[in-house]
Amino acid sequence: MQSQHSIPRRKSRPIRVGRVTIGGDAPIAVQTMTNTRTEDVEATVAQVARMTCAVARDGELPSLSVVRSVGGVAPHRPAPERIEISPANLALVRRALRAVVTRGTAAGSGLDSFDAAGKSGTAQTGRRDGGSPDHAWFTGYAPASSPRVVVTVLLEFEGRHGGDAAAPVAAEILRHVFSSGSER
Repeated sequence: MQSQHSIPRRKSRPIRVGRVTIGGDAPIAVQTMTNTRTEDVEATVAQVARMTCAVARDGELPSLSVVRSVGGVAPHRPAPERIEISPANLALVRRALRAVVTRGTAAGSGLDSFDAAGKSGTAQTGRRDGGSPDHAWFTGYAPASSPRVVVTVLLEFEGRHGGDAAAPVAAEILRHVFSSGSER
């Protein structure tokens, strides 16, 4: 079912981070289970990264910009918004995200060496004919104890689960970021 607020698809130019290439279509459809109901949720990789950042930053939802400056002038950045979540619930979410990396679906991906926390997932492509493999994704932050970096990975038509496919890519990105000092 297509929502009335469908997110447009735009092809982005892939970029290279270390040995990892990032890029492609933006929107992903994430299947979420709530009791006996299944809902289709559409979100761009940037939206997922932004929400992950809010969890990492005590509920502060940052504004996003693509450039640092134009002609030496920094773009206007609106003040960050805040998501409404109790400290107890935020702590519960953080413990669960850490558990995904230490003993859950992303265990063994290499993320634990960065004290990372995150969520892996499999996004259905919406094609019911069985001809298209699902997308694999992972979103997280590191280090979990004092977050400095958020990473979100979407591997389109990967066919494997996010913990098996996207989480190791996230670990490779973190390895490059922390070894080069680019987290500043």
